[in-house]
Amino acid sequence: MDPIICWMLCIIFYSIGQVNAQSCQTPPDMEKLSFEAVDTNQNMSLETKDWGSMSPLFRMSNLFLDAVQQNKFPEDILREAITNRSSLQMSRVVKYEAGYVVCAVIAILFIIFILVFGIIFCTYQHRGKRIFSNCNGPLSQRTPIFLGLIITCYILFAGLVCSFYLNETVHQEVGPGARDVQQSLQDFRRSINGIPLALEKVASQFRVPKQKVFDALENFVPTAERMVTSKLDNDIIPLLSDTLATAKRLEAATQNIVVVNRTMTNVLERQAKLLLELKTHRENLYAILSDPLCTNCSEAANTTIEELQLGLNYSQMPSVREYVKNLNNVRKVNLTGIIRQGMQAMNGATKSVNTQTIKTVKESKDALERTEQEISLYVSNLPIQRYIAPINRVLVGFEEESETYGQEVERYEYYRWVIGIVLCSVVLVILTCTILGLSVGIFGLYTRQDPSAATARQRTGSMLLLVEVYLSFFFSVLLIIFVFIIFLVGGNVQTLVCRHWASGDIYRFLDNPRNLPSNLNLKKLIGLREDSNLSDLYQECSRGAPIWDVLQFNATIDLDSTLNISKYTGDLESKIDSVPVGLDGLDLFAQISILVLSDYKKSGLDRVPTSSMMAQLEAPLLKVDLAQFVSALERLASIQEDPKIRSQLQNETASLKSFQSSTLRDQEEETRKLNESLKSLGELILPLQTGIDRAIQNVQTLHGPLITDFIESLKHESRCVLSQSIEFFSQYADWVKKTVIEDIASCRAVPRTLDRVRVIVCHNVTQPWNGFWFCLGWCTLCLIPNILISIKSSELIEPRSRLFLTM
Repeated sequence: MDPIICWMLCIIFYSIGQVNAQSCQTPPDMEKLSFEAVDTNQNMSLETKDWGSMSPLFRMSNLFLDAVQQNKFPEDILREAITNRSSLQMSRVVKYEAGYVVCAVIAILFIIFILVFGIIFCTYQHRGKRIFSNCNGPLSQRTPIFLGLIITCYILFAGLVCSFYLNETVHQEVGPGARDVQQSLQDFRRSINGIPLALEKVASQFRVPKQKVFDALENFVPTAERMVTSKLDNDIIPLLSDTLATAKRLEAATQNIVVVNRTMTNVLERQAKLLLELKTHRENLYAILSDPLCTNCSEAANTTIEELQLGLNYSQMPSVREYVKNLNNVRKVNLTGIIRQGMQAMNGATKSVNTQTIKTVKESKDALERTEQEISLYVSNLPIQRYIAPINRVLVGFEEESETYGQEVERYEYYRWVIGIVLCSVVLVILTCTILGLSVGIFGLYTRQDPSAATARQRTGSMLLLVEVYLSFFFSVLLIIFVFIIFLVGGNVQTLVCRHWASGDIYRFLDNPRNLPSNLNLKKLIGLREDSNLSDLYQECSRGAPIWDVLQFNATIDLDSTLNISKYTGDLESKIDSVPVGLDGLDLFAQISILVLSDYKKSGLDRVPTSSMMAQLEAPLLKVDLAQFVSALERLASIQEDPKIRSQLQNETASLKSFQSSTLRDQEEETRKLNESLKSLGELILPLQTGIDRAIQNVQTLHGPLITDFIESLKHESRCVLSQSIEFFSQYADWVKKTVIEDIASCRAVPRTLDRVRVIVCHNVTQPWNGFWFCLGWCTLCLIPNILISIKSSELIEPRSRLFLTM
């Protein structure tokens, strides 16, 4: 029977180490894993300066440049300039730069006007004449002229302040801007070179869910042990104990009924012997007592001898042979032994569960360790360097060139800054002379208490105004030349580079291989896919596309499929769910137990009529009291006169005493045993009437809902462990997917680097650069009305008598 019990226990606890893939509802407060941040330098800052009150000025300069340069992107001109410079027609360049040519013409006209008017003015001054002596209209009076000069001074002052500020701003932005461009390229290169290390760090974060799963597995061991102990103590052991008690009663009752059957067989055999001996004694006594020589024997021969018969006829008692026959098969099954072994095995179930779960936990940990090693090996074998090496080489070249050109830009910027300070200082001197001359002259005109002092002030004011006029004549040409040069540089950077950089025209220009030298394959140089281009690269990377969507990889990478957790757990779940629970052993145990119990029930053991049989056994064995009968015979023998009769009666009396002490006593002993067996059997079968049915129900419950629920409870716990594990690994997979796509493998750094360089060049440097020439050009153009009004003001301030030195 041992194999059956072992089968049953193995089946009950088999699922502990095997079933762990069913779904388990994840609690709402499921722990959220925290992973270390992966620094990939992808999220480079893109800071745009807020120019504040200078913004309207910059918008004005941009509007002016938009009016100057209205042509589209000069793709054809640039193509010829790059691929075949000798065939480039200057007329096409001039046509494209028509707006700047117009501005150049205006600058030349400005220079011509300044030179011609300066010569004329000097000629008048040399001859002692006033150039505006004939201008005597209402607007040529003192008040409008002085007011106009004040307004021009305010305009000059505003432009001069902006020029000083923007000149210094440009100087402060160009040097750091050149270094920022280099830093942007270096940051981008570091972000590319940091991909392998970032991937290794991502792989190392597998230890976070692994440790959580380890903790869950460790907690599962005591949980399973407590469940088994509780289930055994509260449900399984009580059922088996009750079934064992019934089995003991059944076996005891079976043993008793076998004894009853054997005893009845014995008493029936002895009954035949008794009947024969009693018959012999009756015949002998009848012959003796019927002898005429027997004194007083006639009455005894007719009455007493007939009572010498059995009072209890065993053959008339119900037979138990059929019951014994029905129990022949079940007597061969040690039902109590099976149940005892089952209980012993059940009592050792906690240890079995603990051993099995510890083994399962160890195997699971080993599997996780192998998985972690495989992930690390997979990451280390990724050919990342092969794909980022071309980009790295290009970036290194760009860095070296940007460093070289950056130094040159800083050097020329220093020259521009010095010239700008000098020319702005000249304008400041001109403005100062104008304000001082106007102030002193007006003070001399309207303070007449001391005529000689007033005349001196008038002359001083007029002289200062003329000094300002001569300075303006001399430096206006330098100013307009300097303004046009920086306007030409800044304007073309804005209209040719920045405008088309922001609109993407430059990327589209580079997309066309015909626009580049024949020996330059830009796609191959940076490893782009053949069906991709720079415009697509910029657009896709701006949306956060992974690097394998834009670079030429040998194999297609499907990260969703690679990191799909069901891909790794689906096979495990299907196998565990499809593992047969294997209840054959338990079925066999239950079938044998129920079959044995059913045979007991069918045998009618609980219906043996012990009460009626015991009632029959209450009858005397003989109808006559044999002791009294023998005493009567002895008395009868003593009164016999015939020695022969007396001798015969004495012999018969002795024979009856021997019968009484041997055969009759044995029969009485067997009858007593039978009565005791029936009494014991009656006590046993009384609770069996309900005990057999209850025992069958216990086995069915054990085989059915009890064990099934028990197994399902253990399965549920193991499913929860797996569900939690899957949840942890799902969080890890989601984090990996998000980190790889959005940070590590994202090519977002490409457009951000380009945008960052564009912001540095176009917004941080070019905007104040264009603002500077706009303001300085504003001041330069305002010198013309300032010269004219200053000359007229000088004439109005100068005293009527020519005390002033004719120049």
